[in-house]
Amino acid sequence: MGHKSPDFDCIGSCVAMHRILQKMGITADIFVDKELDNSFTPIITGLPIYVENDKKYDLVIVVDCSDIGSALFPVNEAKVFNEAKITFKIDHHISGKDINYATYNYVDEKASSACEIIFYMFKDIVKFDNEIAKALYLGIYTDTGGFKYSNATSKTFGALAKITKYDFAGDKLVHDCVSLISQNALKLTQIAFQSIKFFHNNDIVVSTIRNVDFVNNKCEIESCKFMPSYLPNIDGVKVAISITEKIKNEYNISLRTSCDNIDVAKIASRFNGGGHIRASGLTLKGNYDKALNALILECIKEIK
Repeated sequence: MGHKSPDFDCIGSCVAMHRILQKMGITADIFVDKELDNSFTPIITGLPIYVENDKKYDLVIVVDCSDIGSALFPVNEAKVFNEAKITFKIDHHISGKDINYATYNYVDEKASSACEIIFYMFKDIVKFDNEIAKALYLGIYTDTGGFKYSNATSKTFGALAKITKYDFAGDKLVHDCVSLISQNALKLTQIAFQSIKFFHNNDIVVSTIRNVDFVNNKCEIESCKFMPSYLPNIDGVKVAISITEKIKNEYNISLRTSCDNIDVAKIASRFNGGGHIRASGLTLKGNYDKALNALILECIKEIK
């Protein structure tokens, strides 16, 4: 299991771990906080994925989740986690109030992704296959921003050199999972562009998709995946904020920066969120203007 609203590194890690455990003769299930959208289909087809069940587990492995005492950890997964005999954490984040929450904790902050960690942990223990390689590749690709972020190191490319020897088409995988959007999702992207506003001498840019936009266009929140990666590319922008209100008065927020001296994980942690120095997330609830103003003030503090 992993964090709330899982991304490709989170699900890629879960899938890889499940298949690795299978090869070790260990039965495993995967837990998520909600039904996964179609973008994950190429790596999850046929796997036992649950939002809830009545089983009790000997071991729970949490991947890509820095802190279970925050809004990052889903309620349904917390129940399963708390009932397990032994818990294990595999992660590459160091933000959070209680980062050593499991029985055993393995954190490598220098790794690009949880998928990279899993590759090096198990490459000499089990023989990987195409499906494990696909899951790991997708997680590493997305958490490095398509190999654009500074967390893509020589060790990352060393893992990729081995992973890409397996029989799968990385370009097609990225297209089908990451790049492809529906025509309805394109409408949401247009709305997000139209909503763009600048703050603090254009240092901060904000795009917002409101609840009514989801309702009118019959889209899921995953349809907004394009904006967080686009906004930081605007010249002069130091902090990019992408806001999606899928549930009324509940705001899922992505923070991004391309500045070396700004840490958006610090901003997110002040609202019980977390993530990376360059890319983090959080959830706020209540009045939109109050929530945005509070977030803008924290961004200004970090910029200064």
